[in-house]
Amino acid sequence: MGGVLVGVDTGGAIGAGAPPATGGTSGSGGFGVEGIGTGSGGAGGGSAAGGAGAGTGGDGPAPVGGGGVAPGGNSAGGEMGGAAGAGVAGMGGAAAPDTANYNFESSNQAWGMGTGSPGTFTSVGRSTTQHFAGQASLAASLSAPAAATHFILEVNPPVPAIPAGAVVTFHLYVPRSAALTAVVAYALEAGNNYRFDNTFVAPASLARDAWTTVRVTVPADATTILRIGVRFEFSGAWTGTVYLDSIDW
Repeated sequence: MGGVLVGVDTGGAIGAGAPPATGGTSGSGGFGVEGIGTGSGGAGGGSAAGGAGAGTGGDGPAPVGGGGVAPGGNSAGGEMGGAAGAGVAGMGGAAAPDTANYNFESSNQAWGMGTGSPGTFTSVGRSTTQHFAGQASLAASLSAPAAATHFILEVNPPVPAIPAGAVVTFHLYVPRSAALTAVVAYALEAGNNYRFDNTFVAPASLARDAWTTVRVTVPADATTILRIGVRFEFSGAWTGTVYLDSIDW
């Protein structure tokens, strides 16, 4: 998420005090770059009050930009310049699209509960509640029993095919309260006696209420990859939702 964008305008130049003059012109806010805009305020008149300087917030990567503030300039021999102009909020740029093979932007992309999972998910589908990239992720809700068990999320087969030697990157989101003992990301081969290429993540290495990146390296001599997925291992009762997003290789 981008920060709040605030465009700030500085006051105008000092006016000469000669004959009476009309109010100063409006200054426009500058282009916001990472939340800072520059621009000139309203110029003060001669002996009359300067006009208000109107500032506009610049475009930027933040969701909403703050308004610019343009104080009027002082006029020598005359009165203070106009009041501060109210800036217009600048709209931030849209979130960058997720171009990963599995980005879950429009569907669950054939992901679901894995074969042989002793724990049963109550629902699996696209969600906009959390997302590592883009606007959505895969949400899997569950209710773990008091006894230790595990839940498997996977896709069978992965599309496009995963080549030997590839590194498969997973991003997962786990709530702080989840009673997890481990998370295992994996790729299951068709050959090599159904070799199980995997990365084990201990609870201490899992970010909570945040995203954890896990990578699985497919060996150089790997055969066809049948499935990729994540196994969530629980030590006791817990009800909640875990998320996957931006899975790529």
